[in-house]
Amino acid sequence: MHEASAITVFLTDRHPEAGLAPAVDDPLRGTFLQWLVYLSNTLQMAYQLTYYPWRFCETPDHYESARARSCIRLREIWGFIDQAVGDREWMLGERFSAADIHLHMLTTWLSPDRGHPTMDEFPNASRIAAKTAERATVKKVFGL
Repeated sequence: MHEASAITVFLTDRHPEAGLAPAVDDPLRGTFLQWLVYLSNTLQMAYQLTYYPWRFCETPDHYESARARSCIRLREIWGFIDQAVGDREWMLGERFSAADIHLHMLTTWLSPDRGHPTMDEFPNASRIAAKTAERATVKKVFGL
């Protein structure tokens, strides 16, 4: 398994007692899966343009263009996420999930030194990420 969303689903389904994902028959399951795929396949891809431009460009003289496009794309994607979650407590509404942990993790990849936006631009996503970071288990994993 290589995709972050697939690994997350595998682990949350393997350990349902952790309560980090809706069960297969839960109406929120589809929303959970959509968020995981969006975070891993859309948002993470935008980060790749910054951190691994050689994967997208044939020659080094195009690396800076890829990095600049990454910053634009990150702002677009974080803006979409921010608008989509709105004033909900968590990405799934009232329910904390592994999608919130994934969101928090992706905020740690932002680098103002690389021209990335800051989470201050996205108050709804920032609120969820901050609340996630305060959880004891997340603090333990991230060494906070």
